[in-house]
Amino acid sequence: SEVTICFDGGSNSEENFTNLGFHFVCAHSLMGLKELYNIDLSQYTKVTLKSGRERQAYLLPSLTFSGVLGTGVLVFSEALREGQIAQLRRDVASVQESIDEVQKRLSNKRSSLYTQHRKRKETVRHAQRDVEEYNANLDKEEEARRKTGMSKRGKVKKHKPLPVWDPDQEMLKIVQTAIFNKHKYCAEFFKVALNRSDDETYVLDWAIDETAQATYISKYDGKKLIVTDHTDWTMEDILNEYTDQECIENGIFRTSKDVDHFAIRPQYHWTDQKIRVHVFLCLTAITIAEAMRTHFANHGVALPKAALLDRLNEIREGWVFVGDKKVKRSLERLDQAHQELWDVAETLKAGLQLKTTDLA
Repeated sequence: SEVTICFDGGSNSEENFTNLGFHFVCAHSLMGLKELYNIDLSQYTKVTLKSGRERQAYLLPSLTFSGVLGTGVLVFSEALREGQIAQLRRDVASVQESIDEVQKRLSNKRSSLYTQHRKRKETVRHAQRDVEEYNANLDKEEEARRKTGMSKRGKVKKHKPLPVWDPDQEMLKIVQTAIFNKHKYCAEFFKVALNRSDDETYVLDWAIDETAQATYISKYDGKKLIVTDHTDWTMEDILNEYTDQECIENGIFRTSKDVDHFAIRPQYHWTDQKIRVHVFLCLTAITIAEAMRTHFANHGVALPKAALLDRLNEIREGWVFVGDKKVKRSLERLDQAHQELWDVAETLKAGLQLKTTDLA
């Protein structure tokens, strides 16, 4: 009950929350809570974190998410918004390429677009015939009851509406599906229309609604939801706890991608057991290197883990012959910078030996 687990949004789910067994703070998807996007940025307030950074945030007490009743904080990040806008621009460019491709297909009456159109027409015609037949049988039943004087019993049957075939509207639906298949959200600010040409093919006309695009960016981009089961925490408490995980992101996850020192990938293993051992060794190396970095920093040598290992690797030891048979280990002659590193390394070595003795 005294432990709070902090993790990113990729691990949250109703099952995980149920089985976690700890208090937690984590990011949460807004997909199932889209109404929160309607909260305008003007309602957010500035929060100063213990790091000195400021965040725009909105407190959501008594928020239900993934089956949990807890507290939520909506956070706005300009950096996140810029990244999402950059992705939006790439998606817009992709949609424009799709529009060019669809326009070429529309000029060919043998393309799959027209094939789909004809199939939909046949489907609607079959549906129309079925409805007409159903309504006709219903009329016959009504007429028979009137002639015999039978009263209506059970559930009253009603006439079904006849399906309507609108060829232009159906083709527009087909075209929109082809254009926005990969980026459906772009349909919110792309205006697409079809015009018939003299040869009965369609010509595509489109434009970007800049106002609608700006509205989309203002409503959706840059917003992130942080949730916790702590109901008595303030916004500052929640955001400080969540941002503390940056030390893990910077200290482990990014370090684990350092191909010269700790990289988990590439890994040349295929069985589960060997992959586990490989990852274990990489993370063990990162942990030891972080302990070394902390020790050196406490002794006045502040270097990142990778740089510290590189500098230590420049200190070399060799075997020196003394006479004909005796040999002894000896360091190469060190400059002042390397001598300082070695002196600190010696204190670390002595401390580890002492801890090993105590442990034994």
